[in-house]
Amino acid sequence: IVLPIIPLTSSQVAYDAYLNGIDHGLDGDHERSIAQHTRAVEEDPEFSIAWAALSQAHSAMYFVGTDPTEQRLTLARNTVDRAFQLDADLPEAHLALAYVYYRGSSDYERALEELAIAEPHFPGNVNLLKTRAFMYRSIGEWNAALYELERASEIEPENVELLEEQALTHLLRRDYLIAESFMDKALE
Repeated sequence: IVLPIIPLTSSQVAYDAYLNGIDHGLDGDHERSIAQHTRAVEEDPEFSIAWAALSQAHSAMYFVGTDPTEQRLTLARNTVDRAFQLDADLPEAHLALAYVYYRGSSDYERALEELAIAEPHFPGNVNLLKTRAFMYRSIGEWNAALYELERASEIEPENVELLEEQALTHLLRRDYLIAESFMDKALE
């Protein structure tokens, strides 16, 4: 999740709820994240970034298995559609749509297209690079996955999770010695 530099709402209540929703999402509490983002869009129905964030929260709840129902996925689609209605070029909406494709229908090609649209607006976003790596890994594009993880590691060289993900990717490729070296780095 990337916070906008300038809030796209004049409602402090909506913006505060949006920020609370982001915090809850980062903590993995998707139900509270949805509640806060819903409060934000109820307070300001024109708050496009909050609609995109609400979509991400719905797709996360679907993906992690808390509510893997078609209804939850429909909510993710509908809320990102609303974000696009408000702002057809909203980078956060492209990012949210990428997550709907990735988390919902496993449509990696379309998800990657949406990430490519969003990426220039989020330079240095480790989560975006990591997500793209996971997509590449899911379709067996090992070199592309490693490239994205390496890019993310250049931004956050002390991020142990990125080292572990590189190790896992090498394990999946059966590059055991390289995987072991990444695990050693992670353990250090």
